[in-house]
Amino acid sequence: MKCFKNSLSYIGLISILLAGCGGTSSLVGGEGGEGGENGGLHYQGRNCMDCHSFSSGGTVFKTLHASNNDLANSAAGYNIRLALKDSVGNTTRYVYYVQGRGDGNFNTSWINGGAMQFIAEVVDSNGKVVNKSASLHNQSRFACNSCHTASGTGGAPGRIVSYDYYASLNNTGNTGGNTTGNTTGNTGGNTTAVSFASSVYPVLKQKCQACHNSTSGRIYKVLSTAAATYTNLTSNSLVNTTTPANSLLLQKGGGKISHTGGNALGTSYNTVLNWIQQGAKNN
Repeated sequence: MKCFKNSLSYIGLISILLAGCGGTSSLVGGEGGEGGENGGLHYQGRNCMDCHSFSSGGTVFKTLHASNNDLANSAAGYNIRLALKDSVGNTTRYVYYVQGRGDGNFNTSWINGGAMQFIAEVVDSNGKVVNKSASLHNQSRFACNSCHTASGTGGAPGRIVSYDYYASLNNTGNTGGNTTGNTTGNTGGNTTAVSFASSVYPVLKQKCQACHNSTSGRIYKVLSTAAATYTNLTSNSLVNTTTPANSLLLQKGGGKISHTGGNALGTSYNTVLNWIQQGAKNN
């Protein structure tokens, strides 16, 4: 978004900046961002960093392919927090953004002192997480709307949205094209107890450990024992017992979302699904 043209006079330049970009950003300390008026139209969907000096910002929309300046589909009342991850994938702290000018807009002035990785989470007005990124991000992705465009770029599927995007993929029949090993969906109808140690762990060792091991640098690791692997899975939000088919372990392992290993679980998908449906027990 261009805020001025080179031919404008100095006075005209200041006028355009104040009127078009909302003036200079008012940055609050620590983990806040632009203060002032909320609500209404304010360049929703455009790259905030083109005009503003806060460290990170973007827009939450109600629909995945909303156009720029789409006030009707801007999701007022939603915000972003970053779950910062350490080298083994544990959450070390949360960084909360603030709501900026314009419905759905958010920003922060927080700057990390070194390298980091994080999962971006969308939270509603009650602080409930309603959506989150499927893969780790880093500070190169702080200009959220530069990737989360109407059509999506840089691996983003489209806009940041105020609903569980990856669960919606499952609810619409996995339109990404994967049809092997996960066609039964989240039926909850399996009555035979599935053991993690004797049924799930051997699958993970066979299907995942070559890439997801103790030296891989990835959050998800299949370790030398079932107990250690179980702790890794459950402490890094890789399983979701509320909506089992939305578990990141299944989304990635089943090839539903971008994954270097594709549909790694194959016909073993339902074994892992049934285990999560039964509460993801350490049995």
